[in-house]
Amino acid sequence: MKKILFAISFGVILSSSLLFTGCNGCKEIGPNINLTPAAYVDSFYTLTSSQITSLTTDAHNVLVEEFTGQTCSNCPSAHTTLEGISAANKGRINIIGLYLFGIPQANPPAGYTYDLRDSDATQIGNKVYGGVAALPSGGVDRMQTSTGAIITDRSTWADNISTQLTKTDSVNLTLQSSYNATTMMAKISATVTYTNPMSAKQNLTVVIVEDSMVDLQEFPPGAYPGGFDPNYIFTNVCRGIVSAVPFGDPVLDTVAVKAKGRAVKRTFNYKLKTTIPAIKPAHCRVIAFINSTSGTDLHILQSAQTKLTP
Repeated sequence: MKKILFAISFGVILSSSLLFTGCNGCKEIGPNINLTPAAYVDSFYTLTSSQITSLTTDAHNVLVEEFTGQTCSNCPSAHTTLEGISAANKGRINIIGLYLFGIPQANPPAGYTYDLRDSDATQIGNKVYGGVAALPSGGVDRMQTSTGAIITDRSTWADNISTQLTKTDSVNLTLQSSYNATTMMAKISATVTYTNPMSAKQNLTVVIVEDSMVDLQEFPPGAYPGGFDPNYIFTNVCRGIVSAVPFGDPVLDTVAVKAKGRAVKRTFNYKLKTTIPAIKPAHCRVIAFINSTSGTDLHILQSAQTKLTP
């Protein structure tokens, strides 16, 4: 799944600094090549003095990781709740639908076309959230509850999202993405800019989600003959994590204090899934988020999304 870069010469590293510039007028510091299974190219830079003076922190977008399933009869109503909240806060809510292996309610029903369960999503559930006991459930910005848990049932989502929408942090996040329909390769760039000095460490995660997947979905008794809607439209389905699984990749982790105006543009080249169900790139979006890595504190500082475009 992850692409590995090999045999990168010194000349290539130098020339790559010409390919990834953060913005016009920025002070270019030069790229860093990360040779890991989640291969990416980093271009570091610092905004100019005038850009730093006018730099402000963007409004906080809320990330919701929704644990759901095809044979979970209560999951469609939970999903409708989230979509309603998202519609009321246009452009501010980023939802990732996670279908896990090992939970009966996530198993595809008899006669299914798509098995939406995903190994990357399963690792998120098991390692980030410490296991998922019931569906529907989810996490809002990975914020801890009074009990220390970061997973809650849907009854708390609206209040938790409302609270998080008022939060601000010291980092901005923007995304660009494109794909080649012939090779099924996607190019995704995430730019992280610090709007205030920060000494804490963060990780960046990049996820592909797909919409408009039509298949069987279980509903409560009496809703549909046989209990399943045969034409249910699935949205926000996690179709793979581009960055390291499950905790993402470090951002400027060797810098003791990220000064205001310090930035990095991280670019991935990622092979879209062609196994059944093959990804339809025109129906896909990219969601990225940057989170704290301080002990058990994994809260999301910022998230963003963009369409995957040809």
